Amino acid sequence: MSVCYNINCHDCKESLWIGQRDHIYTTEEILVNLNKFLFKHKGHKLSFDDDNKCEFYKEMNGDDGN
Repeated sequence: MSVCYNINCHDCKESLWIGQRDHIYTTEEILVNLNKFLFKHKGHKLSFDDDNKCEFYKEMNGDDGN
């Protein structure tokens, strides 16, 4: 089973998937979503973790407008 990595906002309980194993994905879609996520959560408590640490956070992506 592969380890997946997210950027997590602990203030809003939201996370954004950005990679797995030892690779951060840099597709245009991922970068657009990362840009939106970081500006939405500017000044919040963020972390970069495997997804087991924040399993109850809402997952954000381009489909839900975030």
